[in-house]
Amino acid sequence: TNHPLELESMEHNAVARASQRVFPLQALLILCAAAAVADEGGPLCHSDFRSLESCLSNNYDLLRTDCAGVYRHLRACLDRDWRYVDGAGGYSRKGNSFNRLKLCRHGLMLYNPMDWYIGRSLEVYGEWGEKKVELWSKFVKAGHVA
Repeated sequence: TNHPLELESMEHNAVARASQRVFPLQALLILCAAAAVADEGGPLCHSDFRSLESCLSNNYDLLRTDCAGVYRHLRACLDRDWRYVDGAGGYSRKGNSFNRLKLCRHGLMLYNPMDWYIGRSLEVYGEWGEKKVELWSKFVKAGHVA
């Protein structure tokens, strides 16, 4: 049998090896969170989105006619300013990709900022449908899958 000190040393080594295997995943999560937190620039192309929203006035048929120039201006802003998936510039945005990572009210969210409802709400306010979240939180608890 092993001496108690040897057992303690073996357990310590096993824990150290396990923590070395887990560390890269933890480091990645920490880096993602830090990158999302560092989003200092405000909502992506916010004034251009507002201009397009004002031009459309909920008539999306105008996107191809009267508001086409405003839409092209928004696309140019996105091509110019949307260079990273995250606000901190840690992850370069590949051509034609459409997701953005941001630390929001309920944690990290990956979303499409071109989505007029959910995406823009997450981009501008850092939350979406808070009353819905409040309602569902009465039924769905930590550890549940919905």
